[in-house]
Amino acid sequence: MEVNRKVVETLSKNISNNSQAILRGVKVISSEVVAEQKFCTVEVGMNFKTMKAAESLQRNLNQSFQNSSGSGSQSGGGVSTPIQKAGSFFKKSSDYDEF
Repeated sequence: MEVNRKVVETLSKNISNNSQAILRGVKVISSEVVAEQKFCTVEVGMNFKTMKAAESLQRNLNQSFQNSSGSGSQSGGGVSTPIQKAGSFFKKSSDYDEF
């Protein structure tokens, strides 16, 4: 059975969004992909500053949602982008040393 890459990408995005809602104040501070070995790592961190920012963001989102809940607006359709093969990389957050 072949897995549709678009389905996998959508599920990954949903898992990421849901995880962010559950893990308030937790932030990805580094990630690494080694394509040749089919290996990836993600390092997360949390501190007082990110927890306070998450609380503030949640309050603002809740308020915004309440204010716009009767507007009837709809979001536009997604934009299709070509999928390219990923290479190896290492990324570190600019505030990595604060964790």
